[in-house]
Amino acid sequence: MNEVFSLINSKKLIQLIDLAEKEIVLIAPGITGEVSAALVSAAKIVGKENITVILDKDTNAVRYGYGEIEATETLVKNNIKVRSQDNIRIGIIITDLDRYIFNPTPQIIEAEPEDFRIPNAIRISEYEAHKLLNKINPPSSLFEQEDSAEIGKTEITNEVVKKAKEDLERKPAIKPDLARKMLVTSSAFQIVDSHLEGTKIERRTFRLNASDLGITDPEIRNRISASYKILDNVEFETLKEIDNIYQNICELYLIKVKKNDTVILYENRKRFDKAIESLKEVIKDSKEKLIKEISNELEKSKELIIPLIMNNLKNQSDIKLERLVLPEPLTEKTLWNYLKRKIDLRFPKAEQLLKEIKLKIRITNVSDQLINNEDFRSEIEKTFDQDFDEIVRTQSALGIKEEKLNINFDRINE
Repeated sequence: MNEVFSLINSKKLIQLIDLAEKEIVLIAPGITGEVSAALVSAAKIVGKENITVILDKDTNAVRYGYGEIEATETLVKNNIKVRSQDNIRIGIIITDLDRYIFNPTPQIIEAEPEDFRIPNAIRISEYEAHKLLNKINPPSSLFEQEDSAEIGKTEITNEVVKKAKEDLERKPAIKPDLARKMLVTSSAFQIVDSHLEGTKIERRTFRLNASDLGITDPEIRNRISASYKILDNVEFETLKEIDNIYQNICELYLIKVKKNDTVILYENRKRFDKAIESLKEVIKDSKEKLIKEISNELEKSKELIIPLIMNNLKNQSDIKLERLVLPEPLTEKTLWNYLKRKIDLRFPKAEQLLKEIKLKIRITNVSDQLINNEDFRSEIEKTFDQDFDEIVRTQSALGIKEEKLNINFDRINE
């Protein structure tokens, strides 16, 4: 005798789909890529017209961990009709062999169940399944069945999938396995990951090839290269100021508690944000000045490297040199102008160097996992000279509060 209570997860769905011979009806908030692949394969046996799929087109279903937008896209691309029912949170799987109503798992909270002793589904009778099918695919009109159906009245098209993917790109879903670790607490402090990158532009180098070095021997041309420090020993006071402001902000508000963990007291958060806004203003106001300063230094650097390359080029025959400057005659000036044009193309522009300067700040609440880490608790207590439980006020939440701030010069005026 078949048991009434059962377990339905993605693995079980795939098994049921693989065994189907005549019909498949699947209703759920979302599905995984493996389930969509099984449906595509099953369509070759049962026929696409005998497969009914109804999903939630709302991207929050993906964010809650009910499925993947790519799985829906796979079905649509393979011409398996997918209908939409907004905010549906029940699951139904009906084939010619089995019939279940089940509770889909929001995987940002917990992983799909694996233990069959903990059921999440009820097996229904053929009669009950028939009643459901009459509401899902009413037999009254083949051409208007979705209009008279109780659920899934609209179709998920390529355009719907495209819009959903764009929305998920703007507001990405957290991977379920990661999200489950982030049942976070509202705490007295937050974790900060902060980096200011690209301010050390004096470390940039310019690659010198064999021709620049005057090497004509074909045996070693491809084996040798060198580098030239473009802005060696050049200090830009404005960049130094930006770097100092950033370091001062970090020292004032951020606290190192262990190897790679930095925290900020929540009471300092507003002041920290205000300081970052001030730094943004410094960056914005400095852009034009920096472009001018860096451009001047780049020109000086070119003036130093051109004579070296020019002297090395003179090891070549006049015929080769004449070809370089054509249609002009070969003179010191024309050779210089030729090299200047080439160096201009190969040297970075000031704007390019500024694009590499980025301020990245990521702030997250302290996760339960980290709060239960004894090493972390101990470090916090040492740092603040206070009992951990007095510092932290835990409050369970769904998901993680995450804030990102990215600053770079090419977008500073947006």
